[in-house]
Amino acid sequence: MREPSLVAFTLLSQCAVGASWALWIVRIWTEGREGSLAAGAWTGPAFTAAAAAMALALAASFLHLGRKGNAWRAVTNARRSWLSREVVSAVLFLGALVAGAALPPSVDASGGAGRLLPAATLALGLLLLASMSMAYRLRTAPAWDSPWSQAAFVLPALVLGCLGAASLLQMGRDVSEEARGTALGMLAMAALGGVFLQTMALSLWLRGLVNGPREAKEAALRMISGERAWLAARMLLLGAAAVACAVAVLWDAAAGPAVLAAFAMAALSEVIGRTLFYEIHLGGGL
Repeated sequence: MREPSLVAFTLLSQCAVGASWALWIVRIWTEGREGSLAAGAWTGPAFTAAAAAMALALAASFLHLGRKGNAWRAVTNARRSWLSREVVSAVLFLGALVAGAALPPSVDASGGAGRLLPAATLALGLLLLASMSMAYRLRTAPAWDSPWSQAAFVLPALVLGCLGAASLLQMGRDVSEEARGTALGMLAMAALGGVFLQTMALSLWLRGLVNGPREAKEAALRMISGERAWLAARMLLLGAAAVACAVAVLWDAAAGPAVLAAFAMAALSEVIGRTLFYEIHLGGGL
């Protein structure tokens, strides 16, 4: 099976989407406090890292193809296929990230022509997440045919994006310590809210499966009974990430290491969760 490439593509691209949104918000907010030069210099390397993550995601999606020579066909049916829309939006979103990384620090992102790029990045990121989640709303797969499974493709963008952006920004020293600490605290707070929503969505998804059609109920019971240890590990890692986020919010001096630890634990939790997400269908034969 080729789930590792799917896990890498979905998680890396969702992280890049969430990070791009977080970085634009931080850049615009920092411009108002310390000027566009400082804001651009601080966020520029993080935009480059987000673009690199998105490029790796596309490379991982290429590995999933059975006949790689036919990869170009993936973009030919965008009018009807969510999978084709996913590929097109991923390529366009990567272009927006590269443009963001190349944007000169002197350009004001909160006004004028510079304001178009954040808006385009937001729109293309939303299109990518929507296309990605809709590609899995399959009537032939009861375990996936749920709005809660769609939430599994949206909420990681909030958690991993905010924590990934914070992890990159904590290494920069182009702005004052006060601005840096405040920005990291805001991102950690947003990630903390995302962890809470993820926990609720996971619980509601499993509850919906158990109370759903026979095939979905059987798949949920197989996962709960056969993958209990992995489910417990996922929840423990999410809980630990939430604690680290709370530390970053409440203790500015420890914000940098705390967001790094939270990102590492949240990322590992998502790898486990996304692998189980595919196994419940591919392994269960639904």
